Amino acid sequence: MGTTEMVLQKVHGALRLKNHLVRECFAEFLGVCMLILFGCGAVAQMVVSKTTRGEFLSVNLGFGLGATFGIYISGGISGGHLNPAVSFSLCLLGRFPWKKLPFYMFFQTLGGFVGAAIVYGVHHDGIHSVDNGTLSVTGPRATAFIFGTYPAPFLSLSNGFIDQLIGTGTLLLCIFAVVDTQNYGAPKILQPIFIGLSIVGIGMSMGSNSGYAINPARDFGPRLLTLAAGWGTEVFTTGGGWWWVPIVAPMVGAVLGALVYELLVELHHLHTEFEDEEDDRVEQKLKEMGSSPTSCHEGPACRRDKPGTEDQFVMSMAAADRAPSGLHVTPGPLTSRGWALNAIRGGPSETLGCFEAPMKNEVNVEQGERPMTPVRRMVNQATSRMKRLRKKLRIKNKLIRECLAEFFGVYLLILMGSASVAQVVLFFDRKGEYLSIAFGYACGVLFGIYASRGISGAHLNPAVTFSLCLLGRCPWKKLPFYTIAECLGSFTAAATTFCLYYGPAAARCDNGPAAVCCLPRTCSYAIFEFSYGNLTVCGPRATAGIFATYPVEYLSLRNGFLTEVLRPTVVQLPSPPPPQQPHQPGTMAAATLADAIEAPGALTPPLAPR
Repeated sequence: MGTTEMVLQKVHGALRLKNHLVRECFAEFLGVCMLILFGCGAVAQMVVSKTTRGEFLSVNLGFGLGATFGIYISGGISGGHLNPAVSFSLCLLGRFPWKKLPFYMFFQTLGGFVGAAIVYGVHHDGIHSVDNGTLSVTGPRATAFIFGTYPAPFLSLSNGFIDQLIGTGTLLLCIFAVVDTQNYGAPKILQPIFIGLSIVGIGMSMGSNSGYAINPARDFGPRLLTLAAGWGTEVFTTGGGWWWVPIVAPMVGAVLGALVYELLVELHHLHTEFEDEEDDRVEQKLKEMGSSPTSCHEGPACRRDKPGTEDQFVMSMAAADRAPSGLHVTPGPLTSRGWALNAIRGGPSETLGCFEAPMKNEVNVEQGERPMTPVRRMVNQATSRMKRLRKKLRIKNKLIRECLAEFFGVYLLILMGSASVAQVVLFFDRKGEYLSIAFGYACGVLFGIYASRGISGAHLNPAVTFSLCLLGRCPWKKLPFYTIAECLGSFTAAATTFCLYYGPAAARCDNGPAAVCCLPRTCSYAIFEFSYGNLTVCGPRATAGIFATYPVEYLSLRNGFLTEVLRPTVVQLPSPPPPQQPHQPGTMAAATLADAIEAPGALTPPLAPR
């Protein structure tokens, strides 16, 4: 080995971080920095070039690509949350330790600040050429919105809160659908790409109200940069004190989105019933054996990594609790429970699974049980209550599970599609065009399929269900139930879109109220302001076309009927969903320890937000 290589090896050894939490925080910092660099950089290029080198579509793609590469950077180390709302929702669901939450949130926000600082340095001269060096927050030469999000003129705080809540909830719905291997699930290597596409779809359908922050770190970090760079305290007072909405609303929306997916889809997977039965059998055996804490030498070897690897033991114990018959996971050093599990399941002395390889700083654990602190006891009690609640809420009727999946899939489809139409119509093609409508519906179909394909087959269309019944690929008795669930999902999504753009405040532009504005195409309208308070179906101010389809003036009923007949023929009929088989003894569990979404109880899921 040469001298240079030896020196480099020593430098690498000296710089290598041994604390796992610090490594995770740095990964989150770098991932969010990449997100802001791509996203806010795209906004800056659009503003500086006056839309000649970018438009609203390029902004959406910028944030989507930033999230994708941010996940690739940090996903294997920290889970790629990139969003305090995602970390917070996972903590509430018991899939991420609370003690890591403040560190993740701080470094995510710091990554947003540093990323915004880099964008400001790159586009410094261009930004000052646009605002003549005044660094204004509002007005025709405003540039603060390059970094932070601000409400549209018509948007009230209540409507803005709903906007951020629904946007973040939709993000979590898409993320959970993509990483859920018990449903359809995307390959792990492609998950960051699909999560980035979900952000593009949300931007094309829900980005016009306030810039779709859907991420406290993405908004608050850059906002602090604008405060420090000279935009002043107006960044916190503009919009009626808007700054707190992109912080609080995404937190609430992320929790609601995660709960909706779990209650409608994930909770009712078939494999969980067999896992619960096996857990009950194991618990009964443990009671009969009178299991008590024993030393590590009674069972498989217990290993412990010195530098902050306590979470690895929690993950290992969670894996042992979830492992089906035949899968033997090394237990943690807390009790002999893991050894008892292997003994009950007839396992050999050696173990398989994660953390079986010797650690670099492997030491022996002292005999005896680890003392139970009040906090740990409270967490264990909350986890037990959550498990019992999940058992009570689980639906065992297969048809009901399928109908819930169809409802959920159609909801995502119509929400992204109709909201993209609303964004194009109400903003006079400035926040989208016909291409963005097509892309919005395509994203809706994509994530609707991921949400329901593994459960119901992802028909998402009564016509598809009817054709499959005629071909003998779907039982006729399911047709009315599927149809009702799909129509109900469509109705709920349309109602959600209406809530996003109902616009209770008066729209305004530079020349006064929207109703008397002489340049209407420069204004931003909500649904009521767009139609001057009259919800019309026909005419230049019609808004009913946002939610349903209507023929153009020249189209006859005969030609329209022929069009609707021919369109479905280009859609390939989905094949029947593969049967869901319960885990059999000796099979490997489908979930992995690193995926908190795929396996409740693990600690670092492959997630990412905007």
